[in-house]
Amino acid sequence: MLILSGRCSRQFPRLGWGIAEYHRGIKQCCGVERVQVRNAAAIANHILMSIRAFIRLELYRIETGTSWYEAKIAIISDAVASYLVPDLFQCETDHMQGYDKKDVWDSYTEG
Repeated sequence: MLILSGRCSRQFPRLGWGIAEYHRGIKQCCGVERVQVRNAAAIANHILMSIRAFIRLELYRIETGTSWYEAKIAIISDAVASYLVPDLFQCETDHMQGYDKKDVWDSYTEG
C-alpha cells in the first residue's frame, strides 16, 4: 500500500492537471489522433512528429505569450502566406502593372 505525505498528496493533482493539459494540446492542436496509416513505423513517426510539433508550438506560445490556438493560427497563416506569395506575384496581369508587390499582398491579407 502506498502512503503519501501531505506535501506529496498536494503535488499530484497539479502534476495530473499538467499532464491533462499536455494531452489536450497535443490532440487538439497537433493532430496526434488523426493518424491514417496502419504500419507500426508510420504510426510511430506520426506520433513523434506530433510531439515535435507540440514542442515547437509550446516554445512559440511561451516566446509570444499567446494561446496554443492563436499560435497555431499565426504559424499556419505565415506558412500559407509564404506558399502563396510567389504564385501571386508570378501571375501579374495587365491590371496589376505599376502596383508595388507589397501593396498587392497587403490588400489580399487585410481583414
